[in-house]
Amino acid sequence: MCKGAKVPENIGLMDLRVGGVTEAKNLGAYTRKLQDFAQHGNISTTSKYMKDRRPSENKVAELRQAKS
Repeated sequence: MCKGAKVPENIGLMDLRVGGVTEAKNLGAYTRKLQDFAQHGNISTTSKYMKDRRPSENKVAELRQAKS
C-alpha cells in the first residue's frame, strides 16, 4: 500500500497514523473522537499517538487545513 502511494520506505503505516492523530489533535479534535477514529480500545493508546509539535509545524498543519 505504501509503495503504491509512493511513500518513502522509511515511513510506515504507524508513522502515518501517528501523524494523522497528532495533526487532528492539534487542529482541535477531541481525544475520544480520535480514539474511535484510530480504533483504539484504550484511551492511553491514543494518547501515545499524540506527539508534541513545534509552533512552526502547527502552522503548516493549519495552512493545510485551510486549503481543504
